[in-house]
Amino acid sequence: MTISSYAQQSEKVASGKLRVLVVDDEPLARRRLRSLLSAHDDVAIVGDAEDVVGAVRAARALSPDVLLLDVRIPGGDGFDVARRLLARGAEGLETTPFIVFVTADPTAAVPAFDVEAVDFLLKPYDAARLARALERARVAVGRRKSGTSGGGGDSGGDSGGVSTSGDTADPRAAPGPGRRCANGSW
Repeated sequence: MTISSYAQQSEKVASGKLRVLVVDDEPLARRRLRSLLSAHDDVAIVGDAEDVVGAVRAARALSPDVLLLDVRIPGGDGFDVARRLLARGAEGLETTPFIVFVTADPTAAVPAFDVEAVDFLLKPYDAARLARALERARVAVGRRKSGTSGGGGDSGGDSGGVSTSGDTADPRAAPGPGRRCANGSW
């Protein structure tokens, strides 16, 4: 298990920055993500991890807003991390981070949304696609902070941006806990 923490930096993170934890077992993939994230002034990378145990420990210690989480990691998989974090009482989390899966496995897309992922990036992805995923995460975090959140393990009072009654859904928002689109997908 390896965890890299940017604790000194994370203590200085101004409120309003999106706190991101990078989880991938490949050092080059983590480095690439950190490089792409550095182009976003409102993003603070609070740490990284390379396996299931490290990801859960880092999430507990660093309180990220978002996990950029690979599916194939040692000690289980990204879905194990997501399920453990969704059961936040057992993990000692005050607030469950939102999850953006980042993987080369296209078959993981549907299961990713079953564990309430905000987005799904298929490797190789580009800076523009990462920017869209970060925007979805910003929207989800903003909704949680304003008290209108769905998703990320918090129970909210709205539909999480998913239309179930014929109204227009916010295309940037993911469904909240236990919520599915009207047709049963997601």
